[in-house]
Amino acid sequence: MLSNGKSSTLLDEFLINFSPISSKMSPGLLCVSGDVLLEFNPFDIEIKNCDSACLSMKEKAEIGCNHGVFLVDKKGEVKEFLHKKKLEELERYGAINSNNLVDIDTGAIYFSYKVIRALISMLLEEEKDKFINDMANINLYGDIVYPFATNATLGEYKKQETEGKGIEEVSKCRRKLWEVLNQYSMKVLRLHPAKFTHLGTTNELMEMVSKEIDRYKDRKWTRKILTNIPKDMECTFNTVYVSENLKIGKKSYIEYSYIGENCKIGENVMLSNTNLSNITVPDNICMSTIKLKNGKYVTRIYSIKDDFKQEKINKIQFLGINLYEVIEKYKIDISLIWKNKETSLWNANLFCVCNTEEESIISSLKLYEIICCQADSTEVKKYFSRQRISGKNSSYHCDRKDMKKRREEIEIKVRTEKFIKSVEKKQNLCTAIKILEKSCNIKNQISDVNSKINKNMAYE
Repeated sequence: MLSNGKSSTLLDEFLINFSPISSKMSPGLLCVSGDVLLEFNPFDIEIKNCDSACLSMKEKAEIGCNHGVFLVDKKGEVKEFLHKKKLEELERYGAINSNNLVDIDTGAIYFSYKVIRALISMLLEEEKDKFINDMANINLYGDIVYPFATNATLGEYKKQETEGKGIEEVSKCRRKLWEVLNQYSMKVLRLHPAKFTHLGTTNELMEMVSKEIDRYKDRKWTRKILTNIPKDMECTFNTVYVSENLKIGKKSYIEYSYIGENCKIGENVMLSNTNLSNITVPDNICMSTIKLKNGKYVTRIYSIKDDFKQEKINKIQFLGINLYEVIEKYKIDISLIWKNKETSLWNANLFCVCNTEEESIISSLKLYEIICCQADSTEVKKYFSRQRISGKNSSYHCDRKDMKKRREEIEIKVRTEKFIKSVEKKQNLCTAIKILEKSCNIKNQISDVNSKINKNMAYE
């Protein structure tokens, strides 16, 4: 939690932790991952006298399989870069020590000034659009980091997995990158003591905020941030206004939401940017409402453990259920769900585009019924005849200004409620005023307080 009472972001945590490193680092660029939380002592790190460096730490081999692993030579430099390899492959390379630990890639990579200068020179000499396009789609790990390994070969480099769509385009880029980068080496800097926490999936985020959050009390992390909820619960709330009769299951997480009357929230539920009233939300569900730039609304619903990257249709799990089996049962035309060959859950047109937020929430729960095979064929046909959008496109067309405005409105409402209750309880006035002073918009905050007070006086 920050000093203004708001929740910190990963960027905030990175800035706090990495700031001391700048004074002990030679000129260059330090890249960090946007979905990883690193805990270590920054005063133990010095990044000098090297072409490039990676911040690594010992982690269980099973975790390394889902990320990158460095094989280190006797000089302390990267010998092999093993990206998302199976356990058997890591063992074959000798990357796992006797304690079943590997040198994991934390996503923090340093490039010296001369490496950055070489890359810029390359872009100035070549057509930069050749490297920056969807067909090439250059990746930091497979395309930039790999050539630094001392045992890397051009042949193996070309075989590395790519995010680019064009084989020839990727090959041309890699040939040039190899010429520029393979002359340099990468030093391995081991962090100890240290902890690596990946937050790239909804499930990982839920583990952090609902189960492990109490472990971060020294960072002033708390289960209740900017919320008017009066009692302690085994749940986490971040910028949430709730009615007094809320019923909510254990280990749930709610952020940037308004929860009105007669709502029943299940266990292990994540709600984000939602406005609910008279609604029952099932267990193990994530719901997120988005206002699109055209003024319409979409509420995305999915299971906490759904894998949005899975592209094999017969293996896609949606809401914890095999999506292909549901398609077969209801004889749904696959072309209604996927318009092209990108058949991942992320690209599936499953979520209805609605005129109101309430309608979008009801539609998402209807989709839940369909996937759980609780709807009849007529309801299914009606649902898939409506305009729908994918998770990917709903994010792309999201009205981010509205999202920011909504979050400010919830914060103001919460602060007003907490201020009035503090005054009613005859608590220290200076403490009550501080609740308002930290508001995101003082003018609107004072206006909301006056409005609420005048409304209460009118009832009296």
